[in-house]
Amino acid sequence: MKMCKRVTRATQPYSLWLALLAAILVLFPFDWLSEVWPPFGYIFDRVFVTAREHAIGHTTLFLLAGLLVLCSIPRLRRFLLLYLLIMLLGSLGEESFQALSTWRMPNYGDGRDLGFDALGFVLAYLLAWGWSLLRNTKE
Repeated sequence: MKMCKRVTRATQPYSLWLALLAAILVLFPFDWLSEVWPPFGYIFDRVFVTAREHAIGHTTLFLLAGLLVLCSIPRLRRFLLLYLLIMLLGSLGEESFQALSTWRMPNYGDGRDLGFDALGFVLAYLLAWGWSLLRNTKE
């Protein structure tokens, strides 16, 4: 059976490596790593001292992850709800893995973190949308 060139190009492994990198970045349990590797834990605790730095960290992490996903799968720029669903599932997965890695139940702070995660991936979408708008107006 002959497949469309677009389909084969979109499913080639090199086109999805940025999305895989984003998934690893988001789902990796940094709290666990800070406990088992003291030098990383020292730096981690120095960077995320207050709740404000923690919120900035979550927003930045999901901003980067969202940009990686949108660069890896450019068609998601046209499907906002699908992008939001994928990123929301990543955010829920991140909070779940963080809770499981420290053997604790989710709490109020996790819900707040979901909001900052959402802020990050919405900002990523807006940046990608603005960038594509600027590129199209220059042509």
